[in-house]
Order: sequence, then structure tokens, then C-alpha cells
Amino acid sequence: MKLNLNAPFFQFINTAFDFVILNICFILTCLPVFTIGAALTALYTVTMAEAEDKGLPFTKTYFHTFTRCFIRSSLLFAGCICIGALLLFCLFFWLSFESLLALIPSVLSLAALIALVICLIYLFPLLARYECSSRQLLFNALFIGTSHLPATGLFAVIFAAAGFLFKIWYPARTFMLLMGCSFLAYCFSFLFLKIFKSQEIVGHN
Repeated sequence: MKLNLNAPFFQFINTAFDFVILNICFILTCLPVFTIGAALTALYTVTMAEAEDKGLPFTKTYFHTFTRCFIRSSLLFAGCICIGALLLFCLFFWLSFESLLALIPSVLSLAALIALVICLIYLFPLLARYECSSRQLLFNALFIGTSHLPATGLFAVIFAAAGFLFKIWYPARTFMLLMGCSFLAYCFSFLFLKIFKSQEIVGHN
């Protein structure tokens, strides 16, 4: 009796294995920290292609995108982290003053921090799909994020819940280390693609 490797069961096993390998590649390339931007760009390139049934090889596509977008993605990530750290400092600095005058800069710092988080949610999926200037990329990320607040809120809640469960629940930690990051990115990719296709992305080269 010959095994039919094209049977749905074996296809499922093969796809699950691909996601495990993709997840390991993502985690390993995130370890230097400053490479997280490039790793996210590469991850969303693979998962959005898979969501569109393009049939691209996971590992080859991942590392091709990682090396191609390394400098730009890393600089964008580093810039966002530096700005976020500065905004956090400003927020806590002004909150330390028990004065009504300090309320305005505190609110402005908080609003800017929220805007930055929204940008970060959409920035690397956009970079994985579109070719445009960094300035246009940031504008598109903020515009799309604020134009689709329910979806943005859903992304933020899932990210926070995944991080919380990873910290307190061993099975969730095992799942995230095994294939959780790649699986979540794949699930998110369907919604990202739906949102992106509903918008006119300006600034293509």
C-alpha cells in the first residue's frame, strides 16, 4: 500500500511543519533585538503570500526578504523604539508634576505614544507588501490604523493577550515558541490584506 503524500492529512502536516520552521527562523532572527523590524517584514511577506495562496517557499522567501529589507526595516524599528522611549520619558516626566499645567503635555505625550503604537501595528505589514518612501509608509500606517480603529483595537488586544499568556501560562509559552508567532501572523494577514485592498495606497515607486 502506497502513501498518498497529496492527501489532505499529509498536506496539513507539511504546512504545519513549514509554520514551525518559519516560527523558529523568526524567533532566531529577532534575538539580536535590532533585527526585529527586518524579521517582522520577512514574516509578514511569507504569511501574506500564503494567505493569498501564492505557494512561495517559506524559508527561502523569509531569508530573501530579511536580507533585502534588513537595513531599512532595522532603521525604522530603531527609530520607532527611540521615539517611543522619548515619549514614555516625557509622559512620566510630566505626570510627576502635580499641576494642571502639566496635564496638557502629558495628554499630548500619551496621544503621540498611542499614534506610534498604531503605526507599529501596520508599519511592517505595509513594508512587506508595498514599495514606497519611509515617510509615506509611516503616513499610510497611521492613516489606515486610525481609519480602521476596531481592527486596530483587535490587533492590540490580541498582541497584549498573547504577551500576557506567554508570561503566565506554560502551554501558551510552548505554543508561541513552537509556531505561535507565525500562526498569529498568518491569521492577521487575512485581515491586513482585506484592509489594505480597501485602501488606495499612495506613493508607489
